[in-house]
Amino acid sequence: MARGLTRKQIGVTEAMIRTFGETIFRLSNNLQVRRGDPVRKLQFDEIEEQRGSLGLTDAQIAERIGLTRNQVLYIRTMIEHRRFRTGHYVRLLDLGAGKHFRAERYTPHSDHFQFSEQALALRAAMDYAPECAELFIERGWWRDDTLAKWLDRHACTTPEAPAIMCGHTVISYGELACRVGSLAGALAELGIVKGEVVSIQLPNLPEFLIA
Repeated sequence: MARGLTRKQIGVTEAMIRTFGETIFRLSNNLQVRRGDPVRKLQFDEIEEQRGSLGLTDAQIAERIGLTRNQVLYIRTMIEHRRFRTGHYVRLLDLGAGKHFRAERYTPHSDHFQFSEQALALRAAMDYAPECAELFIERGWWRDDTLAKWLDRHACTTPEAPAIMCGHTVISYGELACRVGSLAGALAELGIVKGEVVSIQLPNLPEFLIA
């Protein structure tokens, strides 16, 4: 992928390819079971009804298993290359029925975010058995939920509800979201950007969860 995005930009390690490769291949368009021919006949309701068996797009797989769309694209392409030995890579665009390429939708590869060496080293240490990854995904244990998403959701729906209770200290979800935002802003002012690795060492205090 000399002209494509690099692994540093995408944030994929060999461990991630081993962990998610077969699951992504199974969920992708490589394996399809169709009833009738809804794609050729443009039967969009039927296409959605059969979406699981027809295969998911990279973006849909990413949403299901908690990776980014580019990470899924890279891992899927690597598995296809190794399995079919095609000897080449194809850059896929976000196209579908009735859509056409638009220059404003495309971000040049050189402008994409790059993960730091520390971030890649941390990801390389997260090496899970493929069968465990597939089991966790099928049971819904591994999704795209994160602590940040949980906090945002609760801060919007139940801002007054208690999020942290430590002794006599009670912090609501709304207040917690404000404190998290303040800390994130302070880190940004120090020059910490997306993809950097920050370590913390704190006792079991509210500040640990805020960080």
